[in-house]
Amino acid sequence: MPRFDTRIILARYPGTAQDGTTVRKGDRIAYCTRTRKVLTSDPGRLEQIEGEQIAAEHDMRWEDECARRCGL
Repeated sequence: MPRFDTRIILARYPGTAQDGTTVRKGDRIAYCTRTRKVLTSDPGRLEQIEGEQIAAEHDMRWEDECARRCGL
């Protein structure tokens, strides 16, 4: 399974995300492990990020399978 820098987690502390959305304790947030910053708490954007990660995981799995079949 691929590793992504952005993870969807529950907020431990209140604050403000990089995109200006307000974060309350317990909200679902997109957290970047590389920069250690909260990217967003917008539900629409979170859904988009999750969808992109699912698609990328599927594409990587398909590419790996094709490479195995070709003997690479």
